[in-house]
Formats: sequence, C-alpha cells, structure tokens
Amino acid sequence: MKEFSNVRKIVVACSSGLVSSAMGAKLLGDILQSETIVVTNAAINRLSDDFDMLVVQTEYRPAIEMLDIKVPVIYVNNYLDRAAYESIKRKIND
Repeated sequence: MKEFSNVRKIVVACSSGLVSSAMGAKLLGDILQSETIVVTNAAINRLSDDFDMLVVQTEYRPAIEMLDIKVPVIYVNNYLDRAAYESIKRKIND
C-alpha cells in the first residue's frame, strides 16, 4: 500500500504516554526490526506532527477523530497484540 511506503517514524499513543504505549512501541519496534523506522510513544494530548503513522487503541478513536491527523492511523484492540503489529509490518513492506 503506497500510503505506508514512506513510513519512517511511528508513534504509539495512549492517554498518558507512559506505560501501555511504551510497551506497545517496544513490541512494534522489535517486530519491525528496522534500521530506518523509528518507533516511539507519546500521550495523545501531546502529539506533534512529526510522524508518519499513528498507532492507538480502539478506545481512543473518539479522541483521535477530534484531532487533525494527516497520516495513517492504525487502531489496535490491545497494545500487546503481536498479530496487529505483524499486520502493520506487512503493510509497510508491501
């Protein structure tokens, strides 16, 4: 998918930007094993505009939809969902 071909920075975001998004970012980074893609975490209310993909739990959809996010947003049911991150890897590599 072309919209994923230029991904260089992925942010995994949650309400506080601490524990759950940090664990998700670590797991996604481990799965991607990429030297060219940076995976980091942040609080939803502190998102900047310097990323190419946003990963958030489905429960945060209303908050994300209120923001002006101009990059692909991937919703996951759980920040530790390995299958969801494998799917993201496939999208980036296609």
